[in-house]
Order: sequence, then structure tokens, then C-alpha cells
Amino acid sequence: MHQNIQDVCNENGIEILSPHYRAARDGNMTTIPSKYLPENYQAPSFSVKTKKED
Repeated sequence: MHQNIQDVCNENGIEILSPHYRAARDGNMTTIPSKYLPENYQAPSFSVKTKKED
């Protein structure tokens, strides 16, 4: 059952993380196995948006 849950989540692009695992999208790869990712998948880069004070 647990493997089926993982497979369905992976197929739908949902990462399952434990409380001890942190995934800040700073260029690191997703925890979803590569066989579930599109061929052209690229790890997202980290960006910070700031709002200028007037």
C-alpha cells in the first residue's frame, strides 16, 4: 500500500518529505525519482523577490 501511495504521488508531481527533510528549491533536484519527471526537467533556481519601499 505504501509503495502505491508513493507511486501515485510521484506520478502527480507530489514530493513526500519527512519532518527531518527540508527541500528549499535552491537548485537541488526534486526527491521525485527521475522516471516520473519529464525528459526536459531542470531543477528550479533559487530566487528572492524584494519589494522596494517608496
